[in-house]
Amino acid sequence: MYIKTKIILNKIFYWVKPYLTLKMIPIVLVLWLITNGIWYFIAFVNIGLPKYIVSFSRGYLIFLYTPLALEKPLILFISGIIYKFIYREEFKKKEKKEVWVWK
Repeated sequence: MYIKTKIILNKIFYWVKPYLTLKMIPIVLVLWLITNGIWYFIAFVNIGLPKYIVSFSRGYLIFLYTPLALEKPLILFISGIIYKFIYREEFKKKEKKEVWVWK
């Protein structure tokens, strides 16, 4: 079980790692704040909004943590498009290295 978990975490890390560059991180963070940060603010900061809006935002945040939510890959995809628009260069992921696992 431990080795399978480690292999899965390594694959996820090597998929996300190219997006963690100094040019890409601010784009991802701003996009995340626009899409999700607003819902966190509405859900947990009492600013006098109607109860149905607060309930909807909490339900949406619960949905984000389900496997059905494609929000994170979508944010990375849109971030790549914005990166291309801002820096006028194609965002290229590095070649995937072979995953090394302790045996």
